[in-house]
Amino acid sequence: MDRFFHELKYRSINLDDAKSIVRHSFIVQKSVTHLDLSTCEYTSYQKQIRKMLNYAASGVSKANIQTEEDSRKFFIKERDILYIFHLDLPKNKEPSLRNLPFSHHERNLPFYKETECDSETFNVSRITVPDIWYQRNIRNLLIPFLRMTDRKMDTLIKLHHGSTSRKDKVRILGVGTLLSVCVSLNIFCCELETVGNLYGLLIVVNNHDPLTISNETNAILYQSYGNKNEVQTNVVFDNIINGLLDMRCYHILPAALNYGHVPQLNRCDIETLLNFVRCTWNYSEEQLLKGIIGGVFSIRRNALLLRTLLPLLQSEGQKAAIQAARHVLSILWRAIHDPFLSRREVEYAYKDVLEEDLFTLLNNFYQEIVEEYPLYPTPRSLKHYSRMVIRTLLKDNEFLPDGINQLDIPQELRSYLRLEF
Repeated sequence: MDRFFHELKYRSINLDDAKSIVRHSFIVQKSVTHLDLSTCEYTSYQKQIRKMLNYAASGVSKANIQTEEDSRKFFIKERDILYIFHLDLPKNKEPSLRNLPFSHHERNLPFYKETECDSETFNVSRITVPDIWYQRNIRNLLIPFLRMTDRKMDTLIKLHHGSTSRKDKVRILGVGTLLSVCVSLNIFCCELETVGNLYGLLIVVNNHDPLTISNETNAILYQSYGNKNEVQTNVVFDNIINGLLDMRCYHILPAALNYGHVPQLNRCDIETLLNFVRCTWNYSEEQLLKGIIGGVFSIRRNALLLRTLLPLLQSEGQKAAIQAARHVLSILWRAIHDPFLSRREVEYAYKDVLEEDLFTLLNNFYQEIVEEYPLYPTPRSLKHYSRMVIRTLLKDNEFLPDGINQLDIPQELRSYLRLEF
Protein backbone atom coordinates (compact mmCIF):
# COMPACT_ATOMS: atom_id res chain seq x y z
CA MET A 1 0.00 0.00 0.00
CA ASP A 2 2.75 2.46 0.92
CA ARG A 3 4.63 1.61 -2.24
CA PHE A 4 1.52 2.23 -4.34
CA PHE A 5 1.07 5.68 -2.84
CA HIS A 6 4.72 6.52 -3.36
CA GLU A 7 4.65 5.58 -7.04
CA LEU A 8 1.35 7.31 -7.68
CA LYS A 9 2.45 10.49 -5.97
CA TYR A 10 5.18 11.16 -8.52
CA ARG A 11 3.40 9.81 -11.55
CA SER A 12 2.77 12.23 -14.44
CA ILE A 13 0.30 11.97 -17.30
CA ASN A 14 -0.17 13.94 -20.48
CA LEU A 15 -3.40 15.88 -20.93
CA ASP A 16 -3.77 16.34 -24.68
CA ASP A 17 -7.40 17.43 -24.52
CA ALA A 18 -10.25 18.16 -22.16
CA LYS A 19 -11.49 14.57 -22.20
CA SER A 20 -8.17 13.42 -20.75
CA ILE A 21 -8.63 15.84 -17.87
CA VAL A 22 -12.12 14.53 -17.20
CA ARG A 23 -11.00 10.91 -17.44
CA HIS A 24 -8.42 11.45 -14.70
CA SER A 25 -10.84 13.23 -12.40
CA PHE A 26 -13.09 11.87 -9.67
CA ILE A 27 -16.13 13.59 -11.08
CA VAL A 28 -16.50 11.86 -14.45
CA GLN A 29 -19.80 10.20 -13.63
CA LYS A 30 -21.30 13.07 -11.62
CA SER A 31 -20.80 16.21 -13.69
CA VAL A 32 -20.97 17.47 -17.25
CA THR A 33 -18.09 19.74 -18.18
CA HIS A 34 -18.24 22.45 -20.83
CA LEU A 35 -14.77 21.35 -21.88
CA ASP A 36 -16.04 17.95 -23.01
CA LEU A 37 -15.57 18.56 -26.73
CA SER A 38 -17.42 16.83 -29.53
CA THR A 39 -15.52 14.48 -31.83
CA CYS A 40 -15.35 17.10 -34.58
CA GLU A 41 -14.16 19.81 -32.20
CA TYR A 42 -11.64 17.48 -30.60
CA THR A 43 -10.14 16.59 -34.00
CA SER A 44 -9.95 20.26 -34.97
CA TYR A 45 -8.36 21.11 -31.63
CA GLN A 46 -5.70 18.43 -32.01
CA LYS A 47 -4.85 19.53 -35.55
CA GLN A 48 -4.48 23.14 -34.49
CA ILE A 49 -2.16 22.28 -31.64
CA ARG A 50 0.05 20.02 -33.77
CA LYS A 51 0.22 22.66 -36.49
CA MET A 52 0.98 25.64 -34.26
CA LEU A 53 3.34 24.25 -31.68
CA ASN A 54 7.00 23.65 -32.29
CA TYR A 55 7.00 20.64 -30.05
CA ALA A 56 4.80 17.57 -29.65
CA ALA A 57 1.19 18.08 -28.62
CA SER A 58 1.73 15.80 -25.64
CA GLY A 59 3.93 18.49 -24.12
CA VAL A 60 1.28 21.17 -24.13
CA SER A 61 -0.06 20.47 -20.69
CA LYS A 62 0.79 18.10 -17.92
CA ALA A 63 -0.72 17.24 -14.59
CA ASN A 64 0.83 15.78 -11.49
CA ILE A 65 -1.25 12.96 -10.07
CA GLN A 66 -1.42 12.81 -6.29
CA THR A 67 -3.57 11.15 -3.70
CA GLU A 68 -6.56 13.05 -2.39
CA GLU A 69 -4.81 13.44 0.95
CA ASP A 70 -1.71 14.97 -0.63
CA SER A 71 -3.79 17.29 -2.78
CA ARG A 72 -5.48 18.63 0.33
CA LYS A 73 -2.16 19.07 2.05
CA PHE A 74 -0.41 20.82 -0.82
CA PHE A 75 -3.21 22.96 -2.21
CA ILE A 76 -1.97 25.37 -4.89
CA LYS A 77 -3.61 28.10 -6.92
CA GLU A 78 -3.24 26.23 -10.20
CA ARG A 79 -5.88 23.83 -8.92
CA ASP A 80 -8.53 26.57 -9.12
CA ILE A 81 -9.14 25.64 -12.75
CA LEU A 82 -10.48 22.26 -11.64
CA TYR A 83 -13.20 23.90 -9.59
CA ILE A 84 -14.08 26.51 -12.20
CA PHE A 85 -14.75 23.78 -14.76
CA HIS A 86 -16.18 21.22 -12.29
CA LEU A 87 -13.27 18.85 -12.58
CA ASP A 88 -12.92 18.50 -8.82
CA LEU A 89 -14.11 15.77 -6.50
CA PRO A 90 -17.79 14.94 -6.02
CA LYS A 91 -19.60 16.96 -3.37
CA ASN A 92 -19.72 14.07 -0.92
CA LYS A 93 -15.97 13.49 -1.31
CA GLU A 94 -14.54 16.96 -0.99
CA PRO A 95 -16.88 19.45 0.75
CA SER A 96 -14.11 21.50 2.34
CA LEU A 97 -12.33 22.14 -0.96
CA ARG A 98 -15.53 23.09 -2.76
CA ASN A 99 -16.44 25.60 -0.06
CA LEU A 100 -12.97 27.06 0.33
CA PRO A 101 -12.97 30.90 0.38
CA PHE A 102 -11.84 32.38 -2.92
CA SER A 103 -10.10 35.51 -1.62
CA HIS A 104 -6.34 35.75 -2.14
CA HIS A 105 -5.47 35.95 1.55
CA GLU A 106 -7.55 32.86 2.44
CA ARG A 107 -7.03 30.51 -0.51
CA ASN A 108 -3.77 29.11 0.91
CA LEU A 109 -5.24 28.07 4.26
CA PRO A 110 -4.34 24.47 5.19
CA PHE A 111 -7.04 21.82 5.10
CA TYR A 112 -7.98 20.55 8.49
CA LYS A 113 -10.82 18.14 7.68
CA GLU A 114 -9.87 14.51 7.08
CA THR A 115 -11.66 12.49 4.41
CA GLU A 116 -11.41 8.79 3.82
CA CYS A 117 -10.12 7.58 0.48
CA ASP A 118 -9.12 4.15 -0.69
CA SER A 119 -5.72 3.43 -2.14
CA GLU A 120 -6.89 3.31 -5.74
CA THR A 121 -8.38 6.80 -5.93
CA PHE A 122 -6.37 9.72 -7.18
CA ASN A 123 -7.10 13.14 -8.66
CA VAL A 124 -5.52 15.83 -10.76
CA SER A 125 -3.77 18.21 -8.40
CA ARG A 126 -2.20 20.63 -10.85
CA ILE A 127 -2.51 21.71 -14.45
CA THR A 128 0.09 23.94 -16.08
CA VAL A 129 0.34 25.37 -19.56
CA PRO A 130 3.51 27.17 -20.74
CA ASP A 131 3.09 30.93 -21.20
CA ILE A 132 4.75 30.75 -24.60
CA TRP A 133 1.85 28.60 -25.78
CA TYR A 134 -0.58 31.44 -25.07
CA GLN A 135 1.66 34.10 -26.53
CA ARG A 136 2.07 32.33 -29.87
CA ASN A 137 -1.25 30.65 -30.42
CA ILE A 138 -4.10 32.16 -28.42
CA ARG A 139 -5.48 34.22 -31.30
CA ASN A 140 -5.60 31.23 -33.66
CA LEU A 141 -7.26 29.09 -31.02
CA LEU A 142 -9.93 31.62 -30.09
CA ILE A 143 -11.08 33.08 -33.39
CA PRO A 144 -12.43 29.85 -34.99
CA PHE A 145 -14.46 29.00 -31.92
CA LEU A 146 -15.81 32.55 -31.56
CA ARG A 147 -17.00 32.34 -35.15
CA MET A 148 -19.07 29.24 -34.50
CA THR A 149 -22.85 29.08 -34.21
CA ASP A 150 -25.22 30.36 -31.54
CA ARG A 151 -24.67 27.12 -29.64
CA LYS A 152 -21.10 28.17 -28.87
CA MET A 153 -22.27 31.55 -27.62
CA ASP A 154 -24.89 29.85 -25.44
CA THR A 155 -22.21 27.53 -24.07
CA LEU A 156 -20.03 30.51 -23.17
CA ILE A 157 -22.91 32.10 -21.25
CA LYS A 158 -23.72 28.82 -19.48
CA LEU A 159 -20.06 28.50 -18.55
CA HIS A 160 -20.46 31.58 -16.36
CA HIS A 161 -24.07 31.38 -15.23
CA GLY A 162 -25.15 27.78 -15.48
CA SER A 163 -24.20 26.45 -12.03
CA THR A 164 -24.91 27.54 -8.49
CA SER A 165 -21.60 26.15 -7.24
CA ARG A 166 -19.72 28.51 -9.55
CA LYS A 167 -21.31 31.73 -8.30
CA ASP A 168 -18.54 32.32 -5.79
CA LYS A 169 -16.10 32.39 -8.73
CA VAL A 170 -18.12 34.98 -10.68
CA ARG A 171 -18.57 38.61 -9.68
CA ILE A 172 -21.44 40.58 -11.14
CA LEU A 173 -20.38 44.14 -11.96
CA GLY A 174 -22.38 47.12 -13.12
CA VAL A 175 -26.06 47.97 -12.82
CA GLY A 176 -28.60 47.52 -15.62
CA THR A 177 -26.41 45.13 -17.62
CA LEU A 178 -25.07 41.70 -16.82
CA LEU A 179 -21.30 41.86 -16.74
CA SER A 180 -19.66 38.65 -15.63
CA VAL A 181 -15.99 38.07 -15.07
CA CYS A 182 -14.31 34.70 -15.29
CA VAL A 183 -10.60 34.22 -14.69
CA SER A 184 -9.35 30.84 -15.83
CA LEU A 185 -6.30 29.39 -17.55
CA ASN A 186 -4.73 32.87 -17.44
CA ILE A 187 -7.40 34.20 -19.84
CA PHE A 188 -9.50 37.07 -18.58
CA CYS A 189 -12.96 37.17 -20.16
CA CYS A 190 -15.57 39.91 -19.78
CA GLU A 191 -18.87 39.31 -21.48
CA LEU A 192 -21.57 41.94 -21.75
CA GLU A 193 -25.04 40.52 -22.20
CA THR A 194 -28.11 42.56 -23.19
CA VAL A 195 -31.60 41.13 -23.60
CA GLY A 196 -30.32 37.58 -23.74
CA ASN A 197 -27.90 38.19 -26.61
CA LEU A 198 -24.16 38.20 -26.25
CA TYR A 199 -23.32 41.76 -27.25
CA GLY A 200 -19.59 41.81 -26.75
CA LEU A 201 -16.62 39.81 -25.59
CA LEU A 202 -13.31 41.09 -24.28
CA ILE A 203 -10.48 38.58 -24.10
CA VAL A 204 -7.10 39.47 -22.66
CA VAL A 205 -4.16 37.12 -22.54
CA ASN A 206 -2.80 37.57 -19.05
CA ASN A 207 0.86 36.63 -19.09
CA HIS A 208 1.86 39.23 -16.54
CA ASP A 209 1.44 39.79 -12.85
CA PRO A 210 -1.91 41.54 -12.21
CA LEU A 211 -0.06 44.56 -10.84
CA THR A 212 2.50 44.77 -13.63
CA ILE A 213 2.03 47.57 -16.13
CA SER A 214 3.67 46.78 -19.44
CA ASN A 215 3.25 48.11 -22.95
CA GLU A 216 3.74 44.53 -24.11
CA THR A 217 0.54 43.32 -22.47
CA ASN A 218 -1.23 41.36 -25.19
CA ALA A 219 -4.84 42.54 -25.33
CA ILE A 220 -7.18 40.99 -27.85
CA LEU A 221 -10.48 42.84 -28.20
CA TYR A 222 -13.39 41.22 -30.03
CA GLN A 223 -17.05 42.02 -30.49
CA SER A 224 -19.95 39.83 -31.52
CA TYR A 225 -23.31 41.28 -32.58
CA GLY A 226 -26.56 39.35 -32.22
CA ASN A 227 -26.62 36.07 -34.09
CA LYS A 228 -23.90 36.97 -36.60
CA ASN A 229 -21.10 36.15 -34.17
CA GLU A 230 -18.68 38.15 -36.30
CA VAL A 231 -15.28 38.69 -34.79
CA GLN A 232 -14.19 42.32 -35.08
CA THR A 233 -11.35 44.35 -33.65
CA ASN A 234 -13.41 47.46 -32.91
CA VAL A 235 -15.24 46.89 -29.64
CA VAL A 236 -17.68 49.19 -27.89
CA PHE A 237 -16.71 48.54 -24.29
CA ASP A 238 -16.88 52.02 -22.81
CA ASN A 239 -19.29 50.81 -20.15
CA ILE A 240 -17.06 48.07 -18.71
CA ILE A 241 -14.09 50.27 -17.80
CA ASN A 242 -15.61 50.79 -14.35
CA GLY A 243 -15.96 47.04 -13.90
CA LEU A 244 -12.29 46.51 -14.71
CA LEU A 245 -11.36 49.27 -12.24
CA ASP A 246 -13.55 47.69 -9.57
CA MET A 247 -11.78 44.35 -10.12
CA ARG A 248 -8.40 46.15 -10.02
CA CYS A 249 -7.44 44.67 -13.38
CA TYR A 250 -4.75 47.29 -13.85
CA HIS A 251 -2.82 45.25 -16.42
CA ILE A 252 -5.81 45.25 -18.78
CA LEU A 253 -6.95 48.87 -18.53
CA PRO A 254 -4.11 50.63 -20.42
CA ALA A 255 -4.87 48.58 -23.53
CA ALA A 256 -8.61 49.26 -23.25
CA LEU A 257 -8.05 52.99 -22.76
CA ASN A 258 -5.66 53.06 -25.69
CA TYR A 259 -8.47 51.77 -27.92
CA GLY A 260 -10.45 54.89 -27.03
CA HIS A 261 -12.78 53.41 -24.42
CA VAL A 262 -13.54 55.70 -21.47
CA PRO A 263 -15.71 55.09 -18.38
CA GLN A 264 -19.38 56.00 -18.38
CA LEU A 265 -19.97 57.70 -15.03
CA ASN A 266 -23.63 58.15 -14.09
CA ARG A 267 -25.94 57.56 -11.13
CA CYS A 268 -25.77 53.77 -11.51
CA ASP A 269 -21.98 53.82 -11.56
CA ILE A 270 -21.72 55.97 -8.45
CA GLU A 271 -24.10 53.62 -6.62
CA THR A 272 -21.79 50.73 -7.51
CA LEU A 273 -18.82 52.69 -6.15
CA LEU A 274 -20.71 53.46 -2.95
CA ASN A 275 -21.48 49.77 -2.47
CA PHE A 276 -17.79 48.90 -2.84
CA VAL A 277 -16.82 51.46 -0.19
CA ARG A 278 -19.63 50.79 2.29
CA CYS A 279 -19.13 47.02 2.23
CA THR A 280 -15.81 47.41 4.03
CA TRP A 281 -15.41 50.95 5.36
CA ASN A 282 -17.67 52.79 7.76
CA TYR A 283 -18.65 55.78 5.62
CA SER A 284 -22.27 56.75 5.07
CA GLU A 285 -23.77 57.70 1.72
CA GLU A 286 -24.27 61.27 2.95
CA GLN A 287 -20.57 61.54 3.79
CA LEU A 288 -19.37 60.14 0.47
CA LEU A 289 -21.79 62.28 -1.57
CA LYS A 290 -21.33 65.50 0.36
CA GLY A 291 -20.07 67.27 -2.76
CA ILE A 292 -23.23 66.40 -4.72
CA ILE A 293 -25.58 67.22 -1.84
CA GLY A 294 -23.87 70.58 -1.32
CA GLY A 295 -24.07 71.44 -5.02
CA VAL A 296 -20.28 71.53 -5.44
CA PHE A 297 -19.90 68.37 -7.52
CA SER A 298 -21.70 66.88 -10.47
CA ILE A 299 -22.39 63.15 -10.27
CA ARG A 300 -19.58 62.45 -12.72
CA ARG A 301 -16.98 64.50 -10.83
CA ASN A 302 -17.96 62.92 -7.52
CA ALA A 303 -17.60 59.50 -9.16
CA LEU A 304 -14.11 60.47 -10.37
CA LEU A 305 -13.16 61.49 -6.83
CA LEU A 306 -14.46 58.19 -5.43
CA ARG A 307 -12.53 56.39 -8.15
CA THR A 308 -9.37 58.11 -6.88
CA LEU A 309 -10.12 57.29 -3.24
CA LEU A 310 -11.02 53.63 -3.75
CA PRO A 311 -7.51 52.28 -4.53
CA LEU A 312 -6.20 53.83 -1.30
CA LEU A 313 -8.90 52.03 0.68
CA GLN A 314 -8.63 48.73 -1.20
CA SER A 315 -4.83 48.54 -1.28
CA GLU A 316 -3.87 49.98 2.09
CA GLY A 317 -0.17 49.35 2.65
CA GLN A 318 0.27 47.60 -0.73
CA LYS A 319 2.70 49.88 -2.52
CA ALA A 320 2.76 47.88 -5.75
CA ALA A 321 -1.04 47.94 -6.05
CA ILE A 322 -1.23 51.67 -5.33
CA GLN A 323 1.52 52.36 -7.86
CA ALA A 324 -0.32 50.33 -10.51
CA ALA A 325 -3.55 52.18 -9.75
CA ARG A 326 -1.76 55.53 -10.02
CA HIS A 327 -0.40 54.62 -13.45
CA VAL A 328 -3.82 53.55 -14.75
CA LEU A 329 -5.63 56.58 -13.30
CA SER A 330 -3.05 58.87 -14.93
CA ILE A 331 -3.90 57.37 -18.32
CA LEU A 332 -7.60 57.61 -17.49
CA TRP A 333 -7.40 61.36 -16.80
CA ARG A 334 -5.55 61.83 -20.11
CA ALA A 335 -8.36 59.97 -21.88
CA ILE A 336 -11.28 62.11 -20.62
CA HIS A 337 -12.26 65.72 -21.16
CA ASP A 338 -13.26 66.47 -17.56
CA PRO A 339 -11.49 69.36 -15.76
CA PHE A 340 -9.13 68.32 -12.98
CA LEU A 341 -10.53 68.21 -9.48
CA SER A 342 -9.46 71.27 -7.49
CA ARG A 343 -8.07 71.43 -3.98
CA ARG A 344 -11.06 73.43 -2.76
CA GLU A 345 -13.51 70.87 -4.13
CA VAL A 346 -11.67 67.94 -2.55
CA GLU A 347 -11.36 69.75 0.78
CA TYR A 348 -15.07 70.57 0.82
CA ALA A 349 -16.02 66.98 0.01
CA TYR A 350 -13.73 64.92 2.23
CA LYS A 351 -11.62 66.98 4.64
CA ASP A 352 -14.14 66.57 7.47
CA VAL A 353 -15.07 63.02 6.44
CA LEU A 354 -11.77 61.16 6.12
CA GLU A 355 -9.16 60.72 8.80
CA GLU A 356 -6.41 63.32 8.58
CA ASP A 357 -3.75 60.85 7.41
CA LEU A 358 -6.04 59.38 4.75
CA PHE A 359 -7.05 62.82 3.48
CA THR A 360 -3.38 63.84 3.17
CA LEU A 361 -2.68 60.59 1.34
CA LEU A 362 -5.60 61.28 -1.02
CA ASN A 363 -4.29 64.77 -1.82
CA ASN A 364 -0.78 63.51 -2.53
CA PHE A 365 -2.07 60.55 -4.53
CA TYR A 366 -4.25 62.72 -6.78
CA GLN A 367 -1.43 65.20 -7.36
CA GLU A 368 0.82 62.34 -8.50
CA ILE A 369 -1.93 61.16 -10.85
CA VAL A 370 -2.66 64.44 -12.65
CA GLU A 371 0.56 66.41 -11.89
CA GLU A 372 -1.55 69.57 -12.12
CA TYR A 373 -3.64 70.13 -8.98
CA PRO A 374 -5.30 73.56 -9.27
CA LEU A 375 -6.63 75.46 -6.28
CA TYR A 376 -9.92 76.23 -8.04
CA PRO A 377 -11.78 74.40 -10.84
CA THR A 378 -9.89 75.08 -14.07
CA PRO A 379 -10.71 73.94 -17.64
CA ARG A 380 -8.28 71.61 -19.36
CA SER A 381 -5.83 73.04 -21.89
CA LEU A 382 -6.72 73.68 -25.52
CA LYS A 383 -4.04 71.14 -26.45
CA HIS A 384 -5.83 68.46 -24.43
CA TYR A 385 -9.24 69.26 -25.95
CA SER A 386 -7.64 69.02 -29.40
CA ARG A 387 -6.32 65.58 -28.44
CA MET A 388 -9.83 64.51 -27.41
CA VAL A 389 -11.31 65.65 -30.73
CA ILE A 390 -8.66 63.83 -32.77
CA ARG A 391 -8.94 60.61 -30.73
CA THR A 392 -12.73 60.67 -31.03
CA LEU A 393 -12.51 60.98 -34.81
CA LEU A 394 -9.96 58.17 -34.98
CA LYS A 395 -12.12 55.93 -32.81
CA ASP A 396 -15.30 56.63 -34.80
CA ASN A 397 -13.43 55.63 -37.96
CA GLU A 398 -12.01 52.47 -36.33
CA PHE A 399 -8.53 53.96 -36.56
CA LEU A 400 -7.40 53.56 -32.95
CA PRO A 401 -4.78 52.79 -31.81
CA ASP A 402 -2.74 51.68 -34.83
CA GLY A 403 -3.82 54.60 -36.98
CA ILE A 404 -1.88 57.08 -34.85
CA ASN A 405 1.40 55.80 -36.28
CA GLN A 406 0.15 56.51 -39.79
CA LEU A 407 -0.42 60.21 -39.12
CA ASP A 408 2.14 62.53 -40.67
CA ILE A 409 2.96 64.36 -37.45
CA PRO A 410 6.03 64.62 -35.19
CA GLN A 411 6.79 61.70 -32.90
CA GLU A 412 6.11 63.81 -29.80
CA LEU A 413 2.54 64.48 -30.94
CA ARG A 414 2.03 60.79 -31.68
CA SER A 415 3.07 59.98 -28.12
CA TYR A 416 0.69 62.65 -26.86
CA LEU A 417 -2.19 61.12 -28.83
CA ARG A 418 -1.28 57.70 -27.43
CA LEU A 419 -1.84 59.14 -23.92
CA GLU A 420 1.81 58.63 -22.96
CA PHE A 421 1.93 62.04 -21.26
